[in-house]
Amino acid sequence: LHLWLCLPVLVITIAGISAALNFTAGEALLVAAPSVAFTVFIAVLGVVENLHFPNLDWTQEAQAVKSGFGVLFTMLISWCCLGAAAGVYLLWGDVLGFVPLCIAFTTAMIIATFFLCKWLFGKGCAVFESL
Repeated sequence: LHLWLCLPVLVITIAGISAALNFTAGEALLVAAPSVAFTVFIAVLGVVENLHFPNLDWTQEAQAVKSGFGVLFTMLISWCCLGAAAGVYLLWGDVLGFVPLCIAFTTAMIIATFFLCKWLFGKGCAVFESL
């Protein structure tokens, strides 16, 4: 559900920004790649955290998804990732450049998502079956 809600808005926003700032296709891709990678990372991280901290005592469906430690930890981890990326850019952005940092952030998010998916489709299945 997270991806269905966030990715279309993200695509529309990036298209609008790219058109307003006259980005080339490469520049638009450079803006889109980290955003999409981070959105997918947060979606998978949310599923993993909700398996670690399930909320099974609810009366409405929204309570199961929107409350509990899984949501809190997912938000904190996502803020830490963005804070770390912003800190690296502020400290070394002039030295390294924007493009390498975008590529590094995108690569880090793809690698983290890969390992989360590996856990999710391995041990995560056993955790889900035991709920």
